[in-house]
Amino acid sequence: MNNKELILQKSKFALYENHPNKDNIDWLHMDKDTYLAMEKEFCEDAIFFEPLIIENFYSDEEFLELKNFISGLSLSQIAYTKQMNKWEDQIGLPQKFIDIAIAKVKEILGTDDVELGYYLYAHHQMTKEGRQPFLQVHLDWSPGTYMVDLHVGGNRDWSIVVHDKEFITKENQVVLVQPEFDFHYREPWNSDDPNMYYQALFFHLTRKNHWHKKYGIEYQVSDLFLKFQHQRLHMFQDLYLNLVDESQELPAYVLGDDSSLVSGDKDLLGVEAK
Repeated sequence: MNNKELILQKSKFALYENHPNKDNIDWLHMDKDTYLAMEKEFCEDAIFFEPLIIENFYSDEEFLELKNFISGLSLSQIAYTKQMNKWEDQIGLPQKFIDIAIAKVKEILGTDDVELGYYLYAHHQMTKEGRQPFLQVHLDWSPGTYMVDLHVGGNRDWSIVVHDKEFITKENQVVLVQPEFDFHYREPWNSDDPNMYYQALFFHLTRKNHWHKKYGIEYQVSDLFLKFQHQRLHMFQDLYLNLVDESQELPAYVLGDDSSLVSGDKDLLGVEAK
């Protein structure tokens, strides 16, 4: 893939400049000047583009090696989170797969300013207690200017919607997105079949001057950061839900509520599939 296939655009993201009614924004959680200063810092040096599918992300040999590595994992050794009802964890992934992902994104974006924030492997399947996976409408609060969403395996499709585009992938295809700036979700699971499953690998990539490099990951739980994120949702989430509701093409969405969860609910070991 070459850089010509990248469509640069900034008009669809959850940014103040794109708000359709700036004069009537309710600054409920944060004053305007502080918000704009933080948004500017969040966007600094970021490249904005239309989400896209990348075919054959790894070579056939590399992808087979990755599949074999993942097939050797036991769900009992992977943390389960009730936040989105899935097994999700770092899995001791060989460094070569991380390096290849970063190199590919650098090539696609035409910049060397791409670094690993973190990666996660995710296994989606109904649990023994009947919990179904879901991915609610959201903007990421964790560090990730760019995200490589790799379809690793499974026996079903599970489409992802990024702003106004729905993507259905095959194994070794990637959807390259900007999760900190663009609303995204997956269609409802809609299956009681306990044998249905979907596997993905996510590389959350950042820039050299990203906020988590400047202030540390603890900044993510600071009062200032949380106020910024809540103000952003207050400004943009209803607008986005209206866009999806009015669409004739996008699938239904799920809204999540993790307010009743405790920290231990997001890092459970020994959870079994149904």
